[in-house]
Amino acid sequence: MHKLPSGLTGFEPAPRTDLKALRAACHDAARRTRGRVIDIVEAQMAMSYHAFVIGYRDRTLAVLANAFHPLLAIAEPPHPRQFCPPFREDPDLAAALDAHEPFRVLSTEELGRPLSTVDLSGLTEAEHRELRTWKAATVGDVVFNHWD
Repeated sequence: MHKLPSGLTGFEPAPRTDLKALRAACHDAARRTRGRVIDIVEAQMAMSYHAFVIGYRDRTLAVLANAFHPLLAIAEPPHPRQFCPPFREDPDLAAALDAHEPFRVLSTEELGRPLSTVDLSGLTEAEHRELRTWKAATVGDVVFNHWD
């Protein structure tokens, strides 16, 4: 991801991610990878993402979905008031999710990319203020935030 689109942060008007399609994609990806969705946390005020917690026999992961653009990440399950849970790689889950257009799973490398190396010209002035206020440093900080 080289250019961040307007509305990504949730602080400006933006399209909404299709929640019905997202639910279907996450449930299907969980089944394909021998897990099941055990919890869903929908984006709330000051939270830019939905979280689908998937339980497996030996671990629990979360699929984070930006509420405004079809961008996904795999992470540890979020805890209340946590700005953003740690991102993880899971190639099988990522492949199962990527099979559902228009959704795209961002890698931990993309999510950890410093904002100084990304084109921020698509963001509005209000979004730039939020980046400064919350001291966002990486793409992941912007795409999956819990700022109030």
